[in-house]
Amino acid sequence: MCIKASRSNIALLTALLLISLCAGCISDEKEGSLIHVIEDKNGNPFVRERAAWTLAGTEDAMDPLIRVVSDGNEAAIVRRSAAYALGEIGDERAVDILIQVVTDENEERIVRRSAAYALGKIGDGKAVDPLIQAISDEDQFLRDAAVCSLGRCGNKRAVDPLIQLINDENESTNVRWHAAYSLGKIKDEIAVDPLIQLMCDENEDLEVRKGATVALGMIGDDETVDSLILVMREDEEIMIRKTAAYALGTTGDDRVAEPLIQVMKDRDERDIVRRFAALSLSKIGSEEAMESLTQVMDDENESGYMRDSAADFLERRGKI
Repeated sequence: MCIKASRSNIALLTALLLISLCAGCISDEKEGSLIHVIEDKNGNPFVRERAAWTLAGTEDAMDPLIRVVSDGNEAAIVRRSAAYALGEIGDERAVDILIQVVTDENEERIVRRSAAYALGKIGDGKAVDPLIQAISDEDQFLRDAAVCSLGRCGNKRAVDPLIQLINDENESTNVRWHAAYSLGKIKDEIAVDPLIQLMCDENEDLEVRKGATVALGMIGDDETVDSLILVMREDEEIMIRKTAAYALGTTGDDRVAEPLIQVMKDRDERDIVRRFAALSLSKIGSEEAMESLTQVMDDENESGYMRDSAADFLERRGKI
């Protein structure tokens, strides 16, 4: 039996949606009811919004969700959730309508942002150029969603526009951070030098520098590893040294173990930097790395903070 979204049963529908979310799955009966809810144009928009959200990833809801996103007369909050749900489903059939929404400057902002996010989740190459176009939009949050989605798409056509963004001092910190992160996900060597320059620029925004540092760890080639080791050891900013120590643990390069051990055992270094060096050693997981963590844990002359950190990381690896 299908449940209709009238004023008298809003509470019941809300309870159904919450139960579905908490259970982590939707039965066929509930799925049919929820699809009926989002198709009922006279229904309460807040209930329909939650219904669309709950159907995220449900392939049978694909066509109704596309119809909702396509209908400019629908409530913006319902279309936003429907666009998000299409991204979670990940079907390329949704790409055309999502591109249409993203590129329409007269469209509701919240719907465009959600559509940009969804295109990244689907990852179709057809979305790359519209997303590149969107990073020039006046809406900062749309630019941010588009930048993140370009990283998920992983297409190298996005590299040059993203490099321009990370160097744009008039752009928001958040957009620049995510642009750097997306360059890290794409892993194109063309981005290495601009990211290194950004990481090492002491006059640059701290958060942007941290984003560049994380991105270099994701790329992880020889040049980035050497630069990260140098920054971890010598940069004057503690948060950059800490981030570099973390980033080295994501490179997958065996050479990073020794410099990380040196920093972890350096009692003249700040404990927060040493802790992140220890964290990266635990990720590397080599015999040398595990032995160095054990030494710190057992050293009675070591600070309690570092001994506890080493013990924590060893426990996570199942070594104690």
